[in-house]
Amino acid sequence: MLRALQIKNAFERAAALLWARRAALDGINVFPVADGDTGSNMYHTMNAAAGALSGIDENCAAYDALHRAAQAALYAGSGNSGVILSVMLGAFANCVAHCATLSAQDIVRGFTDAAKAGYKAVENPVDGTMLTVANAVSQSLSNRQFDSVEEVLTVSLNAACHALALTQHQLPALEKAGVVDAGGLGLCLILEGLLGASDEDNNVALSAQAASKTTFHNGGKINKPGKKSPIYCVDFLLKPVADRATLQNFLVKNSESLVVTEYNGIVKVHLHCHNPDDIFDKTAKYGDIISENIDMI
Repeated sequence: MLRALQIKNAFERAAALLWARRAALDGINVFPVADGDTGSNMYHTMNAAAGALSGIDENCAAYDALHRAAQAALYAGSGNSGVILSVMLGAFANCVAHCATLSAQDIVRGFTDAAKAGYKAVENPVDGTMLTVANAVSQSLSNRQFDSVEEVLTVSLNAACHALALTQHQLPALEKAGVVDAGGLGLCLILEGLLGASDEDNNVALSAQAASKTTFHNGGKINKPGKKSPIYCVDFLLKPVADRATLQNFLVKNSESLVVTEYNGIVKVHLHCHNPDDIFDKTAKYGDIISENIDMI
């Protein structure tokens, strides 16, 4: 069984691994754009989730800890990888609602729902991304019974590392650069953190860092393609949404790399566009924009 304090330790360890490898992840950030921020985005999202658990004690229920973490991740998540990670954390939290502790099968269900939610949130999912790695984890756990949480996480980490290696040949951009998907590697590091913190002997069966030694063929330096006009990476929170379907249709037509998710009544949107002001002006009629962040790619 996984208790709230173990979840706290697991999230802290996962955030620490992302922090340690953030520059390497940023360096191989190729898809969907080479903006060099995957490691930073995933770290900030996971660190916010871990930070939300700083005050819990042994009386905290697992579902309460995960809700706090998911809520914090939703607000902190930025970029494709950060927002997708927040989607997965939210789906996991919803799946295990009311669980005081997490059994092996609870985690199996949570990982399965997280993978599905990731695909659903991304407007145009493709093979060779962190979604592919998450799906490989889900598939590796299907139709199986597990004796312990550690066994689930060990199988998950092995499946993720295997799927990660394949991403280099699933996306032309990754194959050309000679790297694996940065977000996929980030997921492997998170799983390594979860396993290391849940194992009483702290004996990680497979190191995602070791498994990824051959991924940085170009020294972690990706040349950004030239652009004819500025492209902006936009993240914002919206509450409430009057017409979610119409909003989504507008965003699909006026942006790229769209990720839309909702947790606890708050809608989070990530997109790439040429005119953020126009996006905000038209989106405001669907609800109140709580926060926004704009970066030039």
